[in-house]
Amino acid sequence: MRALYAATVFCCASASVCAQDSDAFYKGKNLNVLVGVSAGGAYDATMRLVARHIVRFIPGNPTPIPQNMTGATGLVMANYLARVAPKDGSYLGVIQNGLPTFQAVGMPGVQFDARSFQWIGRSRPRTIP
Repeated sequence: MRALYAATVFCCASASVCAQDSDAFYKGKNLNVLVGVSAGGAYDATMRLVARHIVRFIPGNPTPIPQNMTGATGLVMANYLARVAPKDGSYLGVIQNGLPTFQAVGMPGVQFDARSFQWIGRSRPRTIP
């Protein structure tokens, strides 16, 4: 279980918010935080925890909107982030640790380039000695 949390990678499907002031850009807007699995598991819990707290560190304090976009172990969500979601910083995805290998092994249905996602961090539970 601990390895699952340690391997969770957060990817942002945006370039950067262009030359616009980030406080002005995010003020009054939503931050859509996606995960490619159904509700109730470890990735879902991680996504909801990140969604709740990450907005404190984003100027303009956008409203977090957690969303589950299930299908093919996150492939549907990754394809959505790469092909449909705006590339303006308003979408964030919690990517399962094995998802980039789908592209590496040539899995059918991959419509994203894992190198185009911007990694912004990972969650890691605090270990108690």
